[in-house]
Parts: sequence; C-alpha cells; structure tokens
Amino acid sequence: CHVIDLFAGTGALGLEAVSRGAAFASFVENNSDALAVLRANIAKLQFQSSTAVMAVDALSLLYWRGAPAQLVFADAPYRSGDGIIAVNALANIGAVASGAIIVVETEKSETLDLGDGDTSPYTMIQARRYGKAMLHFLAYED
Repeated sequence: CHVIDLFAGTGALGLEAVSRGAAFASFVENNSDALAVLRANIAKLQFQSSTAVMAVDALSLLYWRGAPAQLVFADAPYRSGDGIIAVNALANIGAVASGAIIVVETEKSETLDLGDGDTSPYTMIQARRYGKAMLHFLAYED
C-alpha cells in the first residue's frame, strides 16, 4: 500500500510501514531538526527509492502528485486538533484512497471531531489508549 505519515517527526511510523512491505511512504514534516533526522533515518535504512519527504506544513498542502494513500498516520501536536484537519485537507486534494485506514494520535483525553455522523466520510473503527496517547482508527469512504 501507499502510506502518508503526517507530522512525521523522525518518520518512525512510515518507515515501519515500508519495512513491513508498504510500497511507498510519503512523509510530511516542516521542522528542520526533525527533517534532518528523518532524512538520516531514510538513508540509514536505504529506503530512498520507496519514500518521499515533503518539507511543508501538513495543513498547507494544496495538491498531491503521488498515488492516493491506503494508510495515513497523523500525529499532530496534542490538543491542536490538527491531525484530523490535515487528514481532511489530504482527502480534499485526492491524496486519500477510498477505503483507506486513518490512524490519528491525540492526547488520551482529547475527543476527535469527525463532523456530522450522516455526512462524515469517516467511520470510527476503534480507539485505543496507550499511556498518554489515544490512537483513533478510522475507515475513510470517499
């Protein structure tokens, strides 16, 4: 599958996906220190041919050149609400495939606003708490 790792940081989630057989991972990160570590991790694992790094704010993507992703990770800063906002922006530019799985990490007490239940393209599969984090697993239908 194709993977998008939003707010990628060191790239751990997307790199793990590639190491487990994902065809391609796109990383979106705008912090220069994190980008340096991300690029070093890609080089160390020799994943240059199966990855792309976009040094931009995940909330400001205006177009998508790659294949739509079947798996999206969004680990925005806690309490910002930016994870689902960035996923919505990706969906609006055709970067998310119908049937995709979306994993949004929030602080454990945060709620995830998926919009109106009748018109929302997301279905909550499950939410799991891990320490201070809550992982929300969603299905996306275009």
